[in-house]
Amino acid sequence: ANELTVTFNGKTLDEPRPADYNLAIITAPILCGESENDPTPDSFAQVRGDDTRYYRGDTISIPKGSDVYICFDTDPYGGLIPGWRGDLIREYGFEIDYDPTFFEGEEDADYAYAHISAKNSEVGDKATLYYSWYRPEDLFGEDAAGWDKAIPVFSSSVELEVTEDIEDFWLGDADTDGEVTILDATCIQRRLAGLDVNSFRMLTADADRDGEVTILDATDIQRYLAGLSCSEEIGEAVAYGTYYAVWNVSEELLPEGSSLEGADAERARAEIRRALDLLIDRRWIAEEGMPIQRIPASTFVSKWLPDADGSEFHSNAGRGNGAGYYDSASYGSNLEEAVDILKKYYTYDESSKKFTDVPELTYIFNSGEVHANIANKIRNDFGAVGITLKTESYDWGEYLDILDEGNYSLARNGWIIEHETPMEFLRIWASDDPDNSSGVGRGDQTGKAIYSLDLKPYGIDYAVTDATWAQTYDKLLEAIDSCGDKAAAYSMMHLAEDMIMSTGLIVPLYYY
Repeated sequence: ANELTVTFNGKTLDEPRPADYNLAIITAPILCGESENDPTPDSFAQVRGDDTRYYRGDTISIPKGSDVYICFDTDPYGGLIPGWRGDLIREYGFEIDYDPTFFEGEEDADYAYAHISAKNSEVGDKATLYYSWYRPEDLFGEDAAGWDKAIPVFSSSVELEVTEDIEDFWLGDADTDGEVTILDATCIQRRLAGLDVNSFRMLTADADRDGEVTILDATDIQRYLAGLSCSEEIGEAVAYGTYYAVWNVSEELLPEGSSLEGADAERARAEIRRALDLLIDRRWIAEEGMPIQRIPASTFVSKWLPDADGSEFHSNAGRGNGAGYYDSASYGSNLEEAVDILKKYYTYDESSKKFTDVPELTYIFNSGEVHANIANKIRNDFGAVGITLKTESYDWGEYLDILDEGNYSLARNGWIIEHETPMEFLRIWASDDPDNSSGVGRGDQTGKAIYSLDLKPYGIDYAVTDATWAQTYDKLLEAIDSCGDKAAAYSMMHLAEDMIMSTGLIVPLYYY
């Protein structure tokens, strides 16, 4: 047990660098009713060489080359018999070993320790380690049920999930060895030639950040190493992110005097938001309006994230085949589509090619030259069809206050994640998430029960129509979190992004 090490994708993680992934979340629930004799508060986890104890709700960051030890009280109040269910996590590639007296200097067996290794696990793998307490008569009594069927009096548990931490990846580090060298250019060349490479990461190999890996990326790395002009971000930490704007769902978009009410009005507002989103020229913002050229966004979940089958999540989103939810290269056709939709709700002057009764809107952003340039572009794109959009700049603190108060129509935003999972983008639109700046799912739900969800295709007996955001989107996130089938979980993640984009809440502009 002393020789256990944490490995990832077959490579021993023994370098003195920060964690590559998080492994354990202590949950320790009581499964069989309330009791004052709850044995779970003293259950904890430790990382070897670290005195910190992690309790229920904590996420443990696992340094390379370290073990994680889960600790449970062997006999919390006498008379019960404890037992592990390590077989459940072995099914998901985790390795586990037990020893009640592992830590040096502890000769008693008051606590039982489990040692966890994820060397055969992959990013996204998750499982639960249970430690349960049983009545002796259920195990060994006259009518004993045995270990397989005995019902525990209490159970404490640890949720295990391998989620890769990307904050220490460097742009240009194609072979993921922690530095940018000529070997990275060679790695790209071998990959393009269809030859074997030991390790390869699309995100870091895309040195010029144009959305694909070509020989130009290898050339850019060589120029970087030679001290010649190249992409300014090579050698810097890289992350997944999307720059976007978000609508305030409380903003009234229907013209004064509209006869639409309740659910019909709410569906109309969603369609109007989607149409207004099409008015924005994303390609200009990403390629001409930025000091460093970016990739126009056609999805909310950022590019480069992997899907369940190893392909790119972005490529399978929306219309599929990399098309996403917007055609960023066809601004003209987007404009025509937007105008056709908006004509259903507003008065359009054919001679001036402008709408005359769209309510005045406000776009807020935190001060900064890039943010201001983008705000002006959106204002001009709206103005081209007669829509007045006021732009207002604030310092960061005041900007956050206005977001909380909801005194805006559209607000600048951005999201950069730390782990290689789409869920870090999707979670923020849960109705109770503090980062949900749109307000969807909050407040008065009258007229807002317009959403539907059917999870039966994923083996889950749940289906609702004309329901609230909490009854649909929140339930969908819960289903993803508890799903043990990786392919089904990722399919539901696509469904979650479809739901978000169908509301028109999010206006993706470019990828970081």
